[in-house]
Amino acid sequence: MRKTLETLFYSAKKENDLPDAELLSIVVEENYQGKGMARKLFIKLVDEFKTRGVFRFKVVVGSNLVAACRFYEKMGGVFLSETEVHKGEKSRVYKWDLMDERS
Repeated sequence: MRKTLETLFYSAKKENDLPDAELLSIVVEENYQGKGMARKLFIKLVDEFKTRGVFRFKVVVGSNLVAACRFYEKMGGVFLSETEVHKGEKSRVYKWDLMDERS
């Protein structure tokens, strides 16, 4: 419950001119991991953002989630900073700017 509240209150913060749009999480069932499902979901999300006119978004992910950090970097996320969403736990902030990809 505490982490849920921390996440809700974090969302209300405005830091470093971050985009309003945010991907909170991508979770893939264990049986489907390593098969490109997260990549497909991410690409669908980007397509949906573009359709809705959203060309900037962010992801905040726990620094200790190394595989997730690598995934977001592989998907083109630009590391901006570290922050603390959950007390005593560092998180990494990534940003995407899709302005150059408008079609």
